[in-house]
Amino acid sequence: MVNKVLVVKSERKMYLLKDSNIVKTYSIALGPNPVGQKEYEGDGKTPEGIYTLDWQKWNSTTFHSFHISYPNKIDSARAKAKGLQAGSNIMVHGTSKGFKQKKDWTNGCIALSNKDMADFRNFVFQDTQIEIKK
Repeated sequence: MVNKVLVVKSERKMYLLKDSNIVKTYSIALGPNPVGQKEYEGDGKTPEGIYTLDWQKWNSTTFHSFHISYPNKIDSARAKAKGLQAGSNIMVHGTSKGFKQKKDWTNGCIALSNKDMADFRNFVFQDTQIEIKK
């Protein structure tokens, strides 16, 4: 079991950490506009910050998913200040029905191949911290 998931958006990599040691590394896909902090629903960006994988979805259009606790109070306030909705349902998930997708294809989520997602869920459990960086 790992105690932190680290996502580095600019590298398109996800690292599973156990006491600051890298246990696993995966290639990831992001939204179509991944650079910068997510500001509002539909901007195609993946949020940046420290969150929690707070629940799982076992039966969905993608191969398994873990919900990221976005938006937090800061995210909500940022969007509200602009008169926008922060967005919701940001997940770590597999691909849709197992099809290989183009480089960045999600709506702001973090996608793994289905093979990597099957592996991920053997190492990561609900309530694990996830940090998403530039």
